[in-house]
Amino acid sequence: MFYPFCKYEAKVIDEIIENISRKLNHTFSTSDFKDFVGMDHVNKIELYMSRGLDEHEATVIGICGMSGIGKTTIAQVLFERIRNKFEASCFIHDVREMSEWKILPLVLKKLYGNLSNTKVSVEDVNGVRSRLLSHKRVLIVLDDIDNLKQIEAIVGCGARGLYDRFGQGSRIIVTTKDKSLLKAYEPKIHMVGKLNFDEALMLFSRRAFGRDPPLDEYVDLSNQFVDYSGGLPLALTVFGSFLFRRRFDGLASSDEKDIFLDIACFFKGESVKHVERIFESCDYYPDISIRVLLEKSLLMIFGGKLWMHHLLQEMGKDIVRKQSQQELGKRSRLWLHEDTVEVLSKNEGTKFVEGIFLSSPQQYDCTDLTTGPFVRMSNLRLLKIFNVNFSRCHESLSDKLRLLDWYGYPLKSLPSSFNPKKLVELHLPQSRIENLWNKIRELLEKLVIMDLSDCEYLTKTLNFTEIPKFERLILKGCRRLSEVHPSVGALQRLILLNLKGCQNLGSLPHKISLRSLKTFILSGCYKLKRFPEIDETMKQLSKLHLDETAIIELPTSIKYLTGLILLNLKDCKNLLSLPGVICTLTSLQILNVSGCSKLAELLPKIV
Repeated sequence: MFYPFCKYEAKVIDEIIENISRKLNHTFSTSDFKDFVGMDHVNKIELYMSRGLDEHEATVIGICGMSGIGKTTIAQVLFERIRNKFEASCFIHDVREMSEWKILPLVLKKLYGNLSNTKVSVEDVNGVRSRLLSHKRVLIVLDDIDNLKQIEAIVGCGARGLYDRFGQGSRIIVTTKDKSLLKAYEPKIHMVGKLNFDEALMLFSRRAFGRDPPLDEYVDLSNQFVDYSGGLPLALTVFGSFLFRRRFDGLASSDEKDIFLDIACFFKGESVKHVERIFESCDYYPDISIRVLLEKSLLMIFGGKLWMHHLLQEMGKDIVRKQSQQELGKRSRLWLHEDTVEVLSKNEGTKFVEGIFLSSPQQYDCTDLTTGPFVRMSNLRLLKIFNVNFSRCHESLSDKLRLLDWYGYPLKSLPSSFNPKKLVELHLPQSRIENLWNKIRELLEKLVIMDLSDCEYLTKTLNFTEIPKFERLILKGCRRLSEVHPSVGALQRLILLNLKGCQNLGSLPHKISLRSLKTFILSGCYKLKRFPEIDETMKQLSKLHLDETAIIELPTSIKYLTGLILLNLKDCKNLLSLPGVICTLTSLQILNVSGCSKLAELLPKIV
C-alpha cells in the first residue's frame, strides 16, 4: 500500500512544478551565443520548419557540411529558439562516439524526464516509446552522426519508422558530414557552407578583440588569419580566442596544458565537478585553467559536462603521440587499447606515463603480462581499466594515483606497498577484493569516493577513521559483507551510503551521526533487523530506503530526520508498527509500506 499524505495537494504541486520547470527550461539567453555569426542559417531553417513542413507529419531535418563549419553551433541556437514549441526535447552531443544501442535509452530518458519529471530505466525503454512518446510532439537533435545505425536506433528504418515512433509534428534534427545517411528518411537538407570574407572577419574580430571591426593596428593581421582559416568558424574561433588579450603563443602555463591534454585523452563528456576534484588533487588550479580554456574556445561546458570539438580533441591526442613517436611507453597518456596492451605486455612503461585508460568493447584476456607491469610507472596519476581480464599479479601501483578505477580488479587486496595518500576516487566494482588494506599507514585526507559495488568476496570494511573527507561509500551487492566498521557511523562529510543488496549484513553501528548524509540505501539487506539510533544532527537526510529488510521497528529518534522526504519500507515482512513520532516529519512526502504484511493499525496512527 502507498499513502500520499494529500492526493489533491500533491497533484496541484506537480502541476505547478511542471509549469515552472517548462518555463525555466525554455529560457534562452542570447549571451550564450553572443559571438555567433550565421544567424541566417538558423532563421532559414526555422522559417522552413514553420511554413514549409506539414505540422501533422514527423520530419527529419539534416544540417550538413564539413567538420568545423559550425553545424553544432547552428543546431544549438536553433534548439534553444524552438524547443518551447514542443512537448519534450533533447540535444544529444557527439553521437559519433556512442554505440547505437546506447543512444535510444539516452534519448528516451531525456524526453521522458521532460514529460513526467521522472527517470526511466533501460528496461522501460520500449514501453515508454510505445505508451507515451508515439503520441507526443517532440524535438530531438542528434549531433555529429556518422553511422546509419545511429539514426536507425532512434528513427527506425525509413520514413515509416519515424511516423510510428513519434507524434505528429515531431522534428528530428541531425548534424552530419554525410547527407547520404539521411536519404531513406525523405529529409529536408540544409547545407552549411564556409563563411564569406565579411562574416569570417566579423567572427574573428569578436573573438580576438571583443568588438567588430578589428582594431586599426590589427587589420592586416586579421585579414591574414581570415584568409588562412578558409572560412571555417572553428578555426576562426580558436585563432581569435588565442589572440584575445594575450600573445599568440599557445597556452601559458603547464597546468593549462596538462588539463587540456587530460580532457582530450580521458575526460571529454565527464562532469565538471568530478574532473575539477581530480585536477585539484593533482595540485592544479582547475577553476583558473578551465576558465582560460573556455576563453580560448579550446573547451566548452554544456549540461554541466566538459566538451570539446573532436578536431581539437584530435589535436590534443596528436600532441601526446608526438611526445614519443617510436616508444609508446614514453608518452604521457595511453588511451588506445592496442597501444596500452603493448606497453603493459612488454613492460615498456616508464616514469613519463601519467595516465592510462584501458577499455575493451568485449571481454579481453590480457594473459601475456609480465609480473608488475606498473612498477616503472612511478608518476601514474590516472588509471582506469574496464572489461580487461589480467591473469597475473600486479605487485606495485604508483603512490601518485589520484584516480583508480578498475572494473574486475583480480586480486584479494591492493598491493601492500601501495600508499594511497593522494587517492581521490577508488572504484573497484565486481572485483575479487576481500580486504582493501590490512592497515592504513597514514591519513587518507584526499579520498572522497569509494565504490566497491558487487564485490562478492568482501566480508568486512576497513576502519574509516583515517578517511575524514569521505563523501560517497558504495558497497551495494557485496553479498558476503557481514559487518561494517563502527566508524562508518561518524563520517561527518558522507553524502551517500549505499548498502543495497548486502544480503549477509546483520548489523549496523548502535548509533549514527552523519550530519551531511542525504541518501541512505539498505534495500535488500535481508538479515538486518535493527535500524540504528539517529543523532539529532541528521537533518540533511532526504531519502531512506529500508525495503526488503528484516526491520521489526523504527527507533523513536527517527523524529530527528526533519528533512526526510522519502521513507521506503516496502516488503518489510517483519515490521510490526510505526512510531507515533512519524507524524512530526513535516517534510515527508512519500511513505511506502506496501507488502508490510505484519504492519497493524497504520492508518489510525498517521491520520
